[in-house]
Amino acid sequence: MNFETNTVKLPKIGEIKAVFHRKFEGELKTATVSRTCKGHYYISILVEDGKELPEKQKFSESTTIGIDVGIKDFAVLSTGEKIENPEYLKTTESGGRAWGLALNRGKNEPRSHSVFI
Repeated sequence: MNFETNTVKLPKIGEIKAVFHRKFEGELKTATVSRTCKGHYYISILVEDGKELPEKQKFSESTTIGIDVGIKDFAVLSTGEKIENPEYLKTTESGGRAWGLALNRGKNEPRSHSVFI
């Protein structure tokens, strides 16, 4: 990799032009070349910079809770508390499908025959 000439040297291909979004220092470990469906190529680079990893955050089990998100109940906490689904969500869901179908019918029919709720 050469930041001055904006090139990357790849085995079996040679040097190619590249756009670097940031400079980095350290030992190059791996480089993965990937191609998108539109034909664009990207290089993902793994670098060992020699810095130490940060310490893991400590947590207290007495103040930590678990949350289970579901369909019947919006959320159930590990303390046993249940949070119900919001009522306005249930009422808007019931009319949403009919409204969508009416709009869809209106696209395929003449304007005089369109049905809008």
